[in-house]
Amino acid sequence: PWASNPYLPNIRFTYLLNGSATRGATPSQPAQPNGWAETETLQEEGSYAASFSIVDGFGEVVQTQSTPVDESLGRMIVNTRYDTLGRVMETNLPYYDGNASASGVWATWEDKLPAQTVTTYDGLSRPLTVTQKNNGLPIPGAVVTTSYPGLDRTDVVGPAGNGNGPSTATSTFTDVRGRTSALWTY
Repeated sequence: PWASNPYLPNIRFTYLLNGSATRGATPSQPAQPNGWAETETLQEEGSYAASFSIVDGFGEVVQTQSTPVDESLGRMIVNTRYDTLGRVMETNLPYYDGNASASGVWATWEDKLPAQTVTTYDGLSRPLTVTQKNNGLPIPGAVVTTSYPGLDRTDVVGPAGNGNGPSTATSTFTDVRGRTSALWTY
């Protein structure tokens, strides 16, 4: 894109910090509570495709919004939820929202998204379960379960595919340096 538009920057950045005034903020439409970073990328025809990363008070990206690849109206949205310890608890694959274009304004969403991944953790922040969901419901057989029966052993039971087939299971043993010393497959 730069060769056909040598006087335009390839990428432009705009930032909004929490608590600062937004573009066009008025008393009837006050500033939004979340900060964001906007990245605009130069396209072939000289326009810019926008992408927003909305952050929470800890600076963690909680939502990204971008222009669809085919540059159609609407936006592609990816959400991330964190637990109280800052661990990623829930994510989703990009989904299309045709109601608005990409902006720094938070897009509300429900749990009924086409593709979600939900992770639970133990007290040592190790993943226990990773569950795939579709429209808010767990997909049968799409759960990975991990257990830690000893300091040197990790057991993983993989997904069973469509819920009808057998799942795979492994036990990994490590030495004092964290190197794999044995791998059992069931």
